[in-house]
Amino acid sequence: MKKINYFFHLFAVLGTGSLLFSCRPTYLGAALNGNDMSYWAKPVSQDSAKLSATYASGGLVSNGGFQGQDRMLMAQSSVYRSHTSQFTNFNYGALLYGGSYSVGTSRLPLDKFNGEYGFYGYGLRSSFNINVPSKIVDFRIIGLDMAYSKEMGSFSNLRTNVPNYPSKADTLGNNGYNYNDFIPIRSPDMFTWGFTSELAFKGNNNQQLILRYFLGRSENGYERIYRNRFFHLGNITLAYQNNRFTSFGQLAQLFTRPTINFGLSYRVGKVKIRR
Repeated sequence: MKKINYFFHLFAVLGTGSLLFSCRPTYLGAALNGNDMSYWAKPVSQDSAKLSATYASGGLVSNGGFQGQDRMLMAQSSVYRSHTSQFTNFNYGALLYGGSYSVGTSRLPLDKFNGEYGFYGYGLRSSFNINVPSKIVDFRIIGLDMAYSKEMGSFSNLRTNVPNYPSKADTLGNNGYNYNDFIPIRSPDMFTWGFTSELAFKGNNNQQLILRYFLGRSENGYERIYRNRFFHLGNITLAYQNNRFTSFGQLAQLFTRPTINFGLSYRVGKVKIRR
């Protein structure tokens, strides 16, 4: 009898856990959310000189989407201008992106929206850093990074037009949401901002090894997806710059669904130096 009671309680706990897990809302936001802060290269500081350069970059992003069982594949490209002085860094530019998003929820009646959706969009971005230079490392001690983007395509249309599906009232008290609903961010516009910190180790011939951290948030209601956490986006980037080329790998979405992004930047033309 004790063994029967033990197994009964075990199955009850497992069943309750499964119910809690399966009752999570289905979130949908812009495909670029959490992936709009890829690394942008900067010229190596040189004493009191002011340096400027233009870069073109591209990258790939692949992850499990907002649910984990979804699939997202995206290509990004950008053109930007970077300025470095002895104590500051500043860059600004434009970005383009596009790809496919596969919705894979298994819950009724939402499963009828399963399938492959396309998306594409554009954006503007700028950043500013305070720099503490030395002979071997630039400590870009604190910075502000901001990006605006607008998304289009069938995935954006899904987020805009999908019904709310108010089903059962929330009986589990989790942030006041109704379960088995889509919780879509309907706006095609997204604004992301946050703080950065970088260590750029200097080598010979314009070489740098960069470690960068970003902590920020997206506006337009995205805190709903991240359980009302104020700073809900984070990423860590490792980059290597060798003369004209800068390669980088980024671990994004640190607080939810980690994403690995890869990219390459190319410096167009020469670095302009003013003294």
